[in-house]
Amino acid sequence: MVSPSLLSILAAVAAVARAANYDVNVGADGLNFTPASVSDAVQGDTITFRFSGMHSASESTLTDPCTKKSGGFDSGQLTGGTYQVTLNSTDPVWVYCNVGGHCRAGMVFAVNPGSNLAAFQAAAQGQTVSSTGSTGGSSTGSASSAHTSSTGSSGGGSGGGYGSPGAASRSSSSSSAFWVLAGTLLGVAAL
Repeated sequence: MVSPSLLSILAAVAAVARAANYDVNVGADGLNFTPASVSDAVQGDTITFRFSGMHSASESTLTDPCTKKSGGFDSGQLTGGTYQVTLNSTDPVWVYCNVGGHCRAGMVFAVNPGSNLAAFQAAAQGQTVSSTGSTGGSSTGSASSAHTSSTGSSGGGSGGGYGSPGAASRSSSSSSAFWVLAGTLLGVAAL
């Protein structure tokens, strides 16, 4: 018989094996996040910000796009390297570049923005645009509701060679590792 704790471990490993990573280029095309948004991210997915030039990825809110969210993540100002955020929910995550006037020039990004992406982009530039439909979730709350961890690595680089921005990648090695681990654990449990 398989123990409940073993089943919990297997479920956690399976969730990691299904997680997607979304690459977002920051500044590779000027004052832009490319892509401007990701709309199908789920809990456990990661967003990897890849920097070119002096930029940042700082969490904000829908209603105040160019101000750091209290308790939100902040990559700091980077000239290269990566910064990764792991999502803890499907709630929207609002992001901006805090370097100089970059945000006011429209340098913003969103995860799961629903119908509010245009309103977020306009608000960053000091304009007013109404949005219709669902907000896709709350734009307030603690940072831990939007992500579980963030990591960064500095380094040079021009932002090239990172692959398709916004493309989700699911690692087959993670999936293989899951089945090896599952087989090993089940084999041990059967003894």
